[in-house]
Amino acid sequence: MKDRKKIMLLVANPVKTSLSYSCGDVYEKVAKDAGAEVRRFNIDEMDFDPVLHNGYEEIQELEPDLVAFQEAVTWADHLVFVYPNWWSTMPAKMKGIFDRCFLPGFAFKFENNTFKPLFKQKTARIINIVGSAHPLLLWCLIGSYTNELSKGILKVCGVRSVLVTNFGATRNASEKKIKSWLHRVEKMALQDIS
Repeated sequence: MKDRKKIMLLVANPVKTSLSYSCGDVYEKVAKDAGAEVRRFNIDEMDFDPVLHNGYEEIQELEPDLVAFQEAVTWADHLVFVYPNWWSTMPAKMKGIFDRCFLPGFAFKFENNTFKPLFKQKTARIINIVGSAHPLLLWCLIGSYTNELSKGILKVCGVRSVLVTNFGATRNASEKKIKSWLHRVEKMALQDIS
């Protein structure tokens, strides 16, 4: 019997009525219904200090929600991040999760003065929600706005495949358009567990 796919899902928009939340709900339901195990984190429900007060000179003790997040990342085969594009990047509290959790010995290590990524067996998916501009227009104006996560964090830590999808412009999007995006999320969830 094939092992069940283990998925860590982070929804990083604090607004429960947002498209990010809807995408997270759809992804979680479809993946679970298809037999995957999903551990979901909603950023608005996580209690932690996102600021790395002393850089990496002195590692802060992780709050329980960050410990649980690290455990879920370690457990998972596949990492899914759903978040809004705020000022061409992820929300600050989401960035704080990586600053606080993706630490030496967890996401990477140094061995004989060589950087060794520790997530080589994992895959990931990013669903980025752009509110005020079409994603292609935004990309033309500023370049890739998901590189910080897809390449600067996940690829550096060894994640072997990172799929990126951008939805937008979501502000004033029709109900038909929103349904089409959510239908794409259903397909992504099924693709991820196959």
